[in-house]
Amino acid sequence: MDHEVVLITPLTLEKRDLGLLLGICKKLAINVAGIVANATLAIQSPTKDCKTVYIDLLQQQLAFTEIIQSDTEISLKQPSCTLNYGLQQLIKNNAKSIAKKFIAETRFDPLHLANDEQQFFDKLPLWLKMLNHNNIAIYCSSSCKQVFGLHEFLTNLPGCAILQLDEISLAAQAVNHKNSIISGKQVHYIKTLPWNADKITAQLDFSPGRLSNLSKIPTHILISGHAHSLQNNVFIANNDVSSDVRITFEKNPDSLCRVVANKLSVEVQTYNKQPIYLNQNEIETTATASIGDRLSINGLDTDFTFIKVIENET
Repeated sequence: MDHEVVLITPLTLEKRDLGLLLGICKKLAINVAGIVANATLAIQSPTKDCKTVYIDLLQQQLAFTEIIQSDTEISLKQPSCTLNYGLQQLIKNNAKSIAKKFIAETRFDPLHLANDEQQFFDKLPLWLKMLNHNNIAIYCSSSCKQVFGLHEFLTNLPGCAILQLDEISLAAQAVNHKNSIISGKQVHYIKTLPWNADKITAQLDFSPGRLSNLSKIPTHILISGHAHSLQNNVFIANNDVSSDVRITFEKNPDSLCRVVANKLSVEVQTYNKQPIYLNQNEIETTATASIGDRLSINGLDTDFTFIKVIENET
């Protein structure tokens, strides 16, 4: 091959991986002139007053990398966090789910491996929160588009701005920075690039709110010593034989209210059958619940507490 080639690689590749990659290219007569980490090419313009991260969904991992901006250049930290659960396992789990739905001709089976998929949505905000900044710009690799619901989830994260990248934009950036990536006869692995001379500050739209507020969102409602997950709708209904309550997962004529995780909040929605209180304040139609809030229903003996349960946190 007469042309020089620049390889754009994930930051998770180690030195031996890069050596193997160069060896393969040499065997195939591909003239590699330089190697650059993909996250280095994510930012085309400086972003002010925010932290910047790059999310890369790989076959076996999800890599989360902070991008450092100075007045003269951008550089990378090693991946701040990696989750050993990538696109391959997601596709496998989705296929199992579709097969079960097709065979049973029924609603989604909550007992399949969706808990693994939920790690993306449970842990990403926790990692982002560690950056300790009000505004965070998130640059997503093109493979992130293959995770159903991930882009919408990130778009709704308070204090975050989402930028979806594709291979063409990264390639264009590599061409623009060719002189910085290719230097001399040796192949260098580049994780730092200077700004273009005509750099213009990017204008980003950040979602309202603060990421730190996510720590206040409950995951369960505690009723008579039992914690009910809020991943599913929880309906509170009258008990026909006592002044206690019964819990259902579908609305019925006896339902008094519904507790639902609505995007990034938990809401209590009433049906105006009898007064319902959140922290002793009567709910007219809808109220947002936080960890430690108490729910009570006029005429019933049972109180309910909103709690947070973190499973398998590492």
